[in-house]
Amino acid sequence: MYTELSRRIRSLREQYGFNQKYAAEKLCISPQAYSHYENGRRTPDIEMLHKLSKLYHVSMEFLLTGDSSADLPIPENSIVFRDTRDLTREEIEEVRIFIDYLKFRKYRHQF
Repeated sequence: MYTELSRRIRSLREQYGFNQKYAAEKLCISPQAYSHYENGRRTPDIEMLHKLSKLYHVSMEFLLTGDSSADLPIPENSIVFRDTRDLTREEIEEVRIFIDYLKFRKYRHQF
């Protein structure tokens, strides 16, 4: 059963010119597991969504919804920007992962 998520994963892989085996190796999973994500037999968990977003250089929100506006920079006057000003790069990455997790929780009912 194909889902929009599985279609986006396949489309991104094809855009990058990767075969499933190569993508699976990059994600440290079996080619069969990767195939299940593309054909909708399995939904990636939050960690795998994060790995997929890194592999294909897209946001987790884009993977989940197809909305690329999430990749826009955060305005300097936003609350999020001000609250992360004194954090290290690693801490900011943790914040981004948590935000992606919250979005995943919100959108996972669609799958």
